[in-house]
Amino acid sequence: MKAEIYKFFEDKKIVLKNLKEIDLSKFTKKRTLVCTIGIDIKDFYNIVFIREAKSRFLKKEFEEILEIYSKIQADLQINFKKKTIFYSSSICSKTQISMKENGFSYDFV
Repeated sequence: MKAEIYKFFEDKKIVLKNLKEIDLSKFTKKRTLVCTIGIDIKDFYNIVFIREAKSRFLKKEFEEILEIYSKIQADLQINFKKKTIFYSSSICSKTQISMKENGFSYDFV
């Protein structure tokens, strides 16, 4: 999986040092979600969620990701400056609005 993530970051031109994949089994049972954290060039902490599912990305699932995000933040005691979600399916318009309100950037893969 790490090779796929490195290739993905290279394709999206994301440069992060100290890249770590977070084991989400402590926080959720979802298998379609991958989470990585790293530090960008300006020394800001970044968290990247990659959602690989065929079903539509709904607001309910984004709220679950927000819960996971807050648990990770509390567990690692890191304040993330940039939060990003990449998804591979269609997305609900309400989900996009909610992402903007919560400071997440997002993109289709």
